[in-house]
Amino acid sequence: MDRVGAKLLVAVIPFHRSSNSARVEEAEFGLDEERIAILKTYIERDVIEVALHGYSHWPNPYAVGRQSEFAGLSYPEQRDLIRRGKSELEDRLGHPILAFVPPYNTYDLNTVAALRSVDIRLLSAGIDGPFEVPSEMLFLPGTMIPRVLTDMLSDGLPPMLDEGLLVVTIHSYDFTDSGESPPDYRNGGKQSTQVTLEQFERDIKEMQGKRGGKIVSYSMLLNSGIDLSSQRLRANYQIRRTLLARNALLPRASWIYPVGQFYYTARSAREFFVKQHCVALVFYGGLFLIAATTAFSVLRSFDFSERQLRIARLAAGTLFGLVFARAAISGLYIKTAIAATLLAGAFFGLHVLRHKAVFSQRVTVGDVNVSVRPK
Repeated sequence: MDRVGAKLLVAVIPFHRSSNSARVEEAEFGLDEERIAILKTYIERDVIEVALHGYSHWPNPYAVGRQSEFAGLSYPEQRDLIRRGKSELEDRLGHPILAFVPPYNTYDLNTVAALRSVDIRLLSAGIDGPFEVPSEMLFLPGTMIPRVLTDMLSDGLPPMLDEGLLVVTIHSYDFTDSGESPPDYRNGGKQSTQVTLEQFERDIKEMQGKRGGKIVSYSMLLNSGIDLSSQRLRANYQIRRTLLARNALLPRASWIYPVGQFYYTARSAREFFVKQHCVALVFYGGLFLIAATTAFSVLRSFDFSERQLRIARLAAGTLFGLVFARAAISGLYIKTAIAATLLAGAFFGLHVLRHKAVFSQRVTVGDVNVSVRPK
């Protein structure tokens, strides 16, 4: 990191428990004197800063549907764990602890309140929160691992926007040099999720050189006035968690979808949000109108009876119902959404055709019924 001028934010677990069944009060400080000395050395060389990484990194039994050391615990319980961990690290390292990285990337709103009560200013986890708007807490979500940075540079990194951020989360198992294997959730795909330290260094230098990127530490972000608010977190959450983005309901194009690993400014994220929905309106609205107009025009040119028209509407409605049922079971994705829009448009065109009496009208002239077909 010295060679590329980077300062790492090192998340440190302060306490050690022999098992999850061991009492919290029985946890011992988990860093021996050698590790303390290493951390102090790099702090003094201004190569690292230290964040609190939970208490002992053991999951509690109260978290629902996910592992978490903190989510599910009461506010007093979380405050006590965080206060003790922060105090112990500060005493041993002689270094203020202003950032928190929750184990398993999970926490709840009690965690946020507990962090503020002990003067921790920044929380670095995932983009999903939870969070309140507004909030006194500052947020810096991790956005990628080293391998993703390598792949992004190979594929062509899109232009940087404003004060957008790439936040690289690093574990020792991310590098082949460590000799460790990544956990199963990292190796879900066929491609390796590891890179070499040499490759990572090259990637950082390329970001600094050709790409015009700048490496900043979290303390520089805190002191620079760059927006790390919950409003920014919410704006980035929204553009990635809308149905349009989650289910890829629009044609793939870089100007429609945000880059998943990029932490946009609140303004840029809001622009993306508006752009996504405007494009969706034009795309699906256009398909609907094309289908409606086509059904109206084509069927109008044939001499269909009103009964045949009802059958056609029933068929379109039935097909729409089947498509909708499939979407409810398997999820709504672009092919299904296009099919449903076209069928809805066709049904609407047939509906208008019938109610405008374009096919046939019955009028009475004296005692004679006359069929009139409008031109």
